[in-house]
Amino acid sequence: MPGANPPRTEDSAVAWVASPNLHLVHFGSLSHTRSLQGLLNALPEFFSQHPEARTHLRIDIYGSDLDALSARAIQDHQLSDIVITHGRLEFDADSQQSGREQVNKLMREADALLLLHGNSEWCAEYIPSKAYEYFWAQRPILALTHRNPAFNQLLVEHQAYISEQSNPRSIIAALEQIYAAWQQQQMPVIIAKPLGVEQAVQTILHVVGELN
Repeated sequence: MPGANPPRTEDSAVAWVASPNLHLVHFGSLSHTRSLQGLLNALPEFFSQHPEARTHLRIDIYGSDLDALSARAIQDHQLSDIVITHGRLEFDADSQQSGREQVNKLMREADALLLLHGNSEWCAEYIPSKAYEYFWAQRPILALTHRNPAFNQLLVEHQAYISEQSNPRSIIAALEQIYAAWQQQQMPVIIAKPLGVEQAVQTILHVVGELN
């Protein structure tokens, strides 16, 4: 399913329910250029300011093994109880759901979706396709971005929490906002319209029209 296509009706009916822990959930691949390292390196300072958060924060990883940088950060900061890898989801015989169906459901159940842009130079020229799937899930997004104002503006329009991936202070500030909302059981409901094919075509036609 292309990321810009809407989920099925039954997928979109899944509702978020508060849980005893704050779950930041990442879907997709990890690598040395798109790593959890920046987030994980900011956690010790965040926990020093909010010690009780260490009991509740969970980072769930679906669809990928840990990259070497993430694994090293987990070891260095003793975060093995915080970061939980679930692997790739395949067809489930009990629920009769495909891996994609399970992913759509889990996205809509997440407290916040973790979106990693990367740290390479070409981040300035691309928007992760995962972003469009996240927009359809209509859950809060914690986005760690790099050198892409257009992407940041798109995230602002979808009410995301945005941090520069190499700036620990901005990451901690975003975590504090998310943690405060979770504590008060007031995680925002995202009302911005997700992006689809029609909006993309209209945007392209508008830009082309301005060139004439």
